[in-house]
Amino acid sequence: MKSIVLAFSLLISSTSFACTCSQYWGDVPNRPGVEKLFSASDVIVVGTAISYTAGNIDDSASSFATSDFDTVIFEVQEQWKGDLQATITVRAFPNITSCNETFKVGTTYLLYLSYSKEDLVGGLTTCGATREDTLRRGTAWDKAVLDGLAPNNQISNAQG
Repeated sequence: MKSIVLAFSLLISSTSFACTCSQYWGDVPNRPGVEKLFSASDVIVVGTAISYTAGNIDDSASSFATSDFDTVIFEVQEQWKGDLQATITVRAFPNITSCNETFKVGTTYLLYLSYSKEDLVGGLTTCGATREDTLRRGTAWDKAVLDGLAPNNQISNAQG
């Protein structure tokens, strides 16, 4: 009986818990405008995750602390914006909602990042600009536009 009541209440619920991206997308389907992302980001790179450490979320706290964020180290392959080394450390938003995803070690990403104080911060979300660097995820389009916006900064291998 409890399972029937639960199933029925989910069917008639007026609140949806699915992730929606419509407020984030620009004129290009499924993607914000690269020019806007270039202006808004402090750092734009392609990097492979080589280390991942989950944050330590304190559910009793009223706000996020630095220790709540995941820590991901990336080896940089390409760079369009920012003054970086061959590896970078990123404080990533924790996977606490249906829209957040977790970075995977060994996977290469196109990263749009910003500074928060001295920390480089970013996240992997369903709606975000940062995403896996694959043809299926449409990163070739971003890279072509980025090459036009910062032709002198784009490098094959980041300098260490």
